[in-house]
Amino acid sequence: MGLIIIMIRYLVLIVAFIDAATAVTHQVGDSTEGWAVPSSTSFYTTWANSQKFSVGDILEFKWTSTHNVLEVTKTEYDDCTGTNGVPSSTSPVSVNLTNTTARYFICTVGSHCTSGQKLAVTSVAATNSTSGSSASMPTAALLPALLSTIAIISFLITI
Repeated sequence: MGLIIIMIRYLVLIVAFIDAATAVTHQVGDSTEGWAVPSSTSFYTTWANSQKFSVGDILEFKWTSTHNVLEVTKTEYDDCTGTNGVPSSTSPVSVNLTNTTARYFICTVGSHCTSGQKLAVTSVAATNSTSGSSASMPTAALLPALLSTIAIISFLITI
């Protein structure tokens, strides 16, 4: 029985590592610009379009000057008005992408938002793909497979 408990513990750790390995941290603006007033008003839109955001990924906002980040509604994003909530003003700020809904972020300092310091992202459902293969399996589907394996192994051990 002790062996079964040890095996279960190891499998739980494996599942945790699989989830951690599939999450990607996206440094907003990459190391080129980071979170700053961009060189063009379309910079963050272009940057976001070049990324693939999945549920479970992390957005990391980093800056060195006077900036902040505030998650806002679509209307506030469009109008560059951040009326709800308190902006995070200490860099870095990490945001977990927990679902597939669109998320909107702005800098509320001066005219930074109207100068293009705003970001819209939409995450897709997380998948765990096999390298070199087009087949993919959602990470959540791994747990039942692991639990079935545990059940079979424990049954075989008790025989």
